[in-house]
Amino acid sequence: MVNAGPESPGQHFMDTWFLTKDEGWVVGIPGDVYHTADGGTTWDVRHTSPNNGAQAFRSVTFITPTHGWVGDINFFNPVPHRAFWETLDGGRTFTDISTQIIGPEPVGICGLWKVDASTVYGVGRWNGPAIFIKTTDGGVTWHSMNLAPLLTGAVDVYFFDQLHGLVVGGRGVGNTPAEQASSRTVVIMTSDGGATWSERYVGSTTGHWAWKISFPTPLIGYVATQGGGADHVTIKTTDGGLTWSELPVVTTELGFSGAGFVSPTLGWIGGETGAFETADGGTSWQKVAWAGDEAINRFRILSNGAAVAVGKHVFRYTPPN
Repeated sequence: MVNAGPESPGQHFMDTWFLTKDEGWVVGIPGDVYHTADGGTTWDVRHTSPNNGAQAFRSVTFITPTHGWVGDINFFNPVPHRAFWETLDGGRTFTDISTQIIGPEPVGICGLWKVDASTVYGVGRWNGPAIFIKTTDGGVTWHSMNLAPLLTGAVDVYFFDQLHGLVVGGRGVGNTPAEQASSRTVVIMTSDGGATWSERYVGSTTGHWAWKISFPTPLIGYVATQGGGADHVTIKTTDGGLTWSELPVVTTELGFSGAGFVSPTLGWIGGETGAFETADGGTSWQKVAWAGDEAINRFRILSNGAAVAVGKHVFRYTPPN
């Protein structure tokens, strides 16, 4: 990967979404939005946060070049109705639509996933409550449900199609140190578009919770996990999420955030102070130089096999010819 700019004016970039291999966005805390039309070679500023950073953009997805949504982690809780924003002009302006969600209103949205132009899913917040949201009509209406008791916090969501998908987070994780110390990593799955959910994995140790998801194939997938202690793992499935195994990563990092795989064997996970690469499907990991000591929160794999990672800067991977 190479540093492809821009540099976040705030804490760091939190998410990125590419509608095509060329057109994409990055968002960050505070509410900064950048756009690229050339696969990440150049970027233009679309939005900066008003009100001294009152927006905290955490996740992003688009269904057209103009129509998209951004999730807000809402650091300013208990300020209400600041979890979910809609844009109709490509990320230049945003309208808060949190109160338009039918069902329990989320406090924050940490993960978004677009299946097609009609179907979009979201989850949040990482430290609770664990709320799942969905639209099947291109954002005209949104519905939600609480994922408790399966999860107390939800971080990321991934769907293979309109019906089959998974959500990851923690059971026990919350706002207090005691809650986080008791948390276990959890993966849940649905086969009916989120109407019902089943538990597919619970971590073997406490003090951890899941972070970001990457599926290089329909069967092989990886999830990074957060948390303290010495038991740092990435989890892996080879059967489409039905079962999971733990891949130890020897490091002093306090858990991992981003996960991105361009093939079943080659991929990266983001730590709190850098990133790690594997070329053998997670059997071994090496810290990479390109990330420096930046926290890499999200990887996105593009349709041409390229990849983009976001931390304080935007990084880009170009596959060999």
